[in-house]
Amino acid sequence: AIDEVNRILESKGTEKAVEIRASLQVMMTDKCGIFRNACHLHELAGEFGKLHDRFGNIRIDDKSAVFNYDLLEAIELGHMLEFSELIVAGALAREESRGAHSRTDFPKRDDVKWLRHTLAWKKGKEMKFDMSDEVIKGALITRNGEVLHPGVKEAMKKWEDFLAAGKASGFAEKELIPSLLDRLKREL
Repeated sequence: AIDEVNRILESKGTEKAVEIRASLQVMMTDKCGIFRNACHLHELAGEFGKLHDRFGNIRIDDKSAVFNYDLLEAIELGHMLEFSELIVAGALAREESRGAHSRTDFPKRDDVKWLRHTLAWKKGKEMKFDMSDEVIKGALITRNGEVLHPGVKEAMKKWEDFLAAGKASGFAEKELIPSLLDRLKREL
């Protein structure tokens, strides 16, 4: 970490962190937004070498040791480049759609392969993705095949119990919803 700070402070490059960050933001939004495909992800993956080269040529004007936001922005940019590269590689590897990751070339979920915890890391230029051997336990499969996290399963059980008790007392479902929301807020 000290070497990273010293390298940035001593750099006499020509690139500004704000300009590299803006380029990264546009590229990630355009090619790795919620709706993604292999073609755009591969294009973006090919751009990281240029972004890293630009980051290697960074310059900050503020060389002070206290409250140096110029330095902080440069350090954060370096980390964003690393994380963005992992995000793109992970999006390429995950050949399915799930939540905010929607692959237009793989529109269906693949719970058999992907309902697992994934660990990703990068060391040097090597990126690695490990998936747990176990499928996430306690997941609830709904009638339409949707898989819900165990916490959602517990919340649904509370909802069903509350509605059943309310209906048994003669209340209509629409009368119970405000009461249920208040109860859930207290419990959470």
